[in-house]
Amino acid sequence: MLDLSQQPVNTLDDLRERLATGQMSAPQQRILIMGAGNIIMGDEGIGPVALRYLYEHYDFPDNVALLDVATTGLGMLPNIEDSDHLIILDAADDSGHPPGTVIFYTPEDLANQQVMHSAHDQRLTDVLFAAQMTGIEFKSVMVVGVQVESLEQFVLELSKPAAAAIPITCAAALHLLSELGETASPKPGVEIDPVLLDALENYSPEHSQDS
Repeated sequence: MLDLSQQPVNTLDDLRERLATGQMSAPQQRILIMGAGNIIMGDEGIGPVALRYLYEHYDFPDNVALLDVATTGLGMLPNIEDSDHLIILDAADDSGHPPGTVIFYTPEDLANQQVMHSAHDQRLTDVLFAAQMTGIEFKSVMVVGVQVESLEQFVLELSKPAAAAIPITCAAALHLLSELGETASPKPGVEIDPVLLDALENYSPEHSQDS
């Protein structure tokens, strides 16, 4: 289940409207899918793990890039400055939802729930603000957050709820990509998780009004 109880400001309906009215020319947009997180801190590594699944199982159009940014920080700015749209896969905490719940956020929504990846980490909102101050502007930024269960140092495995959320996290990213007019294709000979395929087929992009 994709939990949309966090109501984003830059909604999918807004993206659709801007695409339909010609404010965005989707095939010409440069899209970056990012995985953020520390893979040696348990569920905090869910972003890079989900990104790796996408990389290993799907082929993407030339204007779509995948990037593991590990722990967020100002050092990522050179890697994102040429992008028009960002889709970020990241861990979230204190969302009020059960572990493993997948939630669409804007960076502002995530600010108070984003897991800090190290003592020297900076929140995604701070990185995007720094980008804006240096003249870097994005047409849209959407975050796929996953509620964590366990954050432990030097633990490489995800918890069971987080691991089970990987297919839905990937489906959410592919859904956001399709909203921008782009489609990823399964790699030849690679088996796609049925849960992911079911989510792509049956998920209807409606935003819950519940808090």
